[in-house]
Amino acid sequence: MNPLQHILPLFLFCSLVLTARAQQLDSVPVVPVDSAYLEDQFYIGVGYNALRNKPGLFSQRNLSYSLQLGLIKDIPLNAARNFGLGIGLGYGVNSFYSNMTAIESPSGIQYALRDESEFKRSKLETHALEFPLELRWRTSNAREYRFWRIYGGAKLSYVFSGRSRLVLEGDKQ
Repeated sequence: MNPLQHILPLFLFCSLVLTARAQQLDSVPVVPVDSAYLEDQFYIGVGYNALRNKPGLFSQRNLSYSLQLGLIKDIPLNAARNFGLGIGLGYGVNSFYSNMTAIESPSGIQYALRDESEFKRSKLETHALEFPLELRWRTSNAREYRFWRIYGGAKLSYVFSGRSRLVLEGDKQ
């Protein structure tokens, strides 16, 4: 038996299968790439506020925390849209628990360090507008969402409100 008798039909069969597969791939619609692809992000943050360079008798108490939330808008700087700036707006609240109290007097607000046996809790709270600014690099595009990213930057805050609360054994001030 001639080996060409077996090879020729196998070759023809493979050619037909590959031709049919190529025609099938040609009929698959091509999804256009989104030319306006952005990496806008919401952010939420939780932190612990640790004070440094405190006066000698000052002591931080309880859990002094911070909470932040906001939105960062992506501004691409190149055609591939993988390098850019992130500019945002957010809100933050910071709470500090300590043995420092603020008392309002006719001459203004007076701050004093108290013995911890004199009160139950003393809290200073601030509310701020946050303005994050980031330099962004990533390997993503409009089709691929598994990627590496490196975002670095800074955040400016404007404290627009603050209050102090002193809780004595029986009442609040």
